[in-house]
This record gives sequence, structure tokens and C-alpha cells, in this order.
Amino acid sequence: MADVKEYYAITTKKFTLRTSHDGWLLATQKIYNEVLHFYYCLFLEYPELHHLGKQRLLREMERLSIVGREKLSGQRGAGGADQGFFFRRHPV
Repeated sequence: MADVKEYYAITTKKFTLRTSHDGWLLATQKIYNEVLHFYYCLFLEYPELHHLGKQRLLREMERLSIVGREKLSGQRGAGGADQGFFFRRHPV
């Protein structure tokens, strides 16, 4: 019989990004973190969201974050009006 190995290995690779656009990367990271914080606070503020599935949760959080769309009370914009649609759903 062949011996069966009782262990496994994980390989991790580290990449270093070298660019002349450090300021742009830091600004993007800051915006991303602000949007992520907004959605985390929104999630904590509405306990009824905690039991939803992933797709339904994304939809409800998007609905709550778009000011004026369905004119619900308690709606807030996601971090400011200058952030595009991409940031409404993807960081969650």
C-alpha cells in the first residue's frame, strides 16, 4: 500500500508593487476604507440585515445607501456624492 501523507503545505507569495503613483494608491486606499467603514456602520445600524443572504444583503445595503431613490427615511449617502456606483456595492 502507498503511504498517505498526513500533512499539507500552504505556499504564500509576496509581491512588491513599484510605482511612481504612491499618492494615488494611498488616496484610493483611503477612499476604499471610508466606504467600507460606511457600509460596516450601516450593517450594524440595521439588525434586520444580519439574517439576509449575501445577494439580498448587498441589494438592501445598496438601496439604503442611495439617497432619494426610494425616499425611505434614514437613508444616507455612501461617504459623499462624488463616489461612483462601483463603490456602492463592491466593498461590502
